[in-house]
Amino acid sequence: MEAQPSYLPLLRRIVNAECNAEQYLSAWASATPRADVRQVIATVALREGEHTKAFQKRIGELGFDVSIEEAPQTAGRVAIAGATDLTDREKFEKLGLGTPPDTSAPDRWADYFADTSIDIGTGELLGRFISEERDSVRLLAGCYAALCAEEGGPSDSGPMDRIERLLEQLVARLDDAVPVPAASSSTTEAEFRAALRRDGFDDEIRITNYDAGVPGAELHAHEFSARLLVLDGVFILRTEGEPLVLHAGECCNVDAGMRHSESTGDAPARVLAGLKHHC
Repeated sequence: MEAQPSYLPLLRRIVNAECNAEQYLSAWASATPRADVRQVIATVALREGEHTKAFQKRIGELGFDVSIEEAPQTAGRVAIAGATDLTDREKFEKLGLGTPPDTSAPDRWADYFADTSIDIGTGELLGRFISEERDSVRLLAGCYAALCAEEGGPSDSGPMDRIERLLEQLVARLDDAVPVPAASSSTTEAEFRAALRRDGFDDEIRITNYDAGVPGAELHAHEFSARLLVLDGVFILRTEGEPLVLHAGECCNVDAGMRHSESTGDAPARVLAGLKHHC
């Protein structure tokens, strides 16, 4: 039997991630009443579906197969995307999409070509995939920005309207608030990495070294979910609730769209993170 390519797990992860993303994006495209939003969402959904089939075909050409499994969060994301009582802007925010590309952060796809054994055919396919994914991020960010601009445009008719709108926004935030993540019991790095692979968090794995005394920056959110394990030191995750203090061996999840910032105490910290991208 031909030896399994070292990059085969990456191709299989792409197939599963793209297939799951196509499901909720297609539900959203069918549900939105706006033609302009539908055009953007449907375009991205079609790309996700095409990527699924293209990488399935490539895996078959290499002599292997791939099984598609529904991610645990897909059903919930489909429900949000197809909801008729949510605006398109609310769907962007609940799904953790629409964040503009952060040019100061490492490119999420930069490591895809780190494996120098990737064959020409697979390399060509990956190149197009990465280019389209980057463009999809830009399309979604532009659509979300346009929706935000529209909602912020019309002036209020009076002070009471402004107060009522602020109260509605406050109630909505309380209803939709993401609970502060809780630290799990102590785990080893090997157990943590195995859980990442099992739960689909191995699209990208990063180890970040934090200096001592890093102050918490402004709260921000990502369009991807993350699972963190503190390898050394003490890591502090600040959210809109109480800060979560993680010691070596402790881990937690940070869902897409959760506002947070990172800081450290008196000693440096080293943190392992597995990421799960949702489109």
